[in-house]
Amino acid sequence: MFFIKDDNFLSDFSKRYIHQSFLNVGFPYYLGDELIIGSKEKIPFLAHVIKRRDDDLINSDCYQDCINMIVEFTEKHKIKYKEILRMAINFTYPNGYKKCPVHQDHSFPHKQLLIYLNDPQDKTARTVILSNNKRHEIEPKQYRGICFDNKPHFHYFPKVGERIVLVVTFK
Repeated sequence: MFFIKDDNFLSDFSKRYIHQSFLNVGFPYYLGDELIIGSKEKIPFLAHVIKRRDDDLINSDCYQDCINMIVEFTEKHKIKYKEILRMAINFTYPNGYKKCPVHQDHSFPHKQLLIYLNDPQDKTARTVILSNNKRHEIEPKQYRGICFDNKPHFHYFPKVGERIVLVVTFK
């Protein structure tokens, strides 16, 4: 399984940007009513969609700053990409659900990059990647980036506090 975990790839500028924008009280997150496309349950969450899944619409002024963070990760790890498929910041919180459904973000080959933007109070709000009957559990940690192939995955919702993650899919 292709998997990279890195706690030290973001520049000081990117870290400041995260604090001044995504973690700022005035940054807009919008209520969504389903976390996973095709999920039968309507699971409440907040999101800031930067690039929509179904078209090439750039939906946020923070697009270029997020691209810079992606480049910091991909250049360090010599990962080439040609297209960003989707980019959003997912803001999850205690919502009465234990975890989101197991899913894959697209039905075709792609890679996924998650960048944890905050340091959640609840370290059990992990991301779980499933591959070859194995579970890879990743503890959330501020500025941690994880990148993996199109594998089934899910995450646990925090029991306290928030979990804020930049989610990027690309090929």
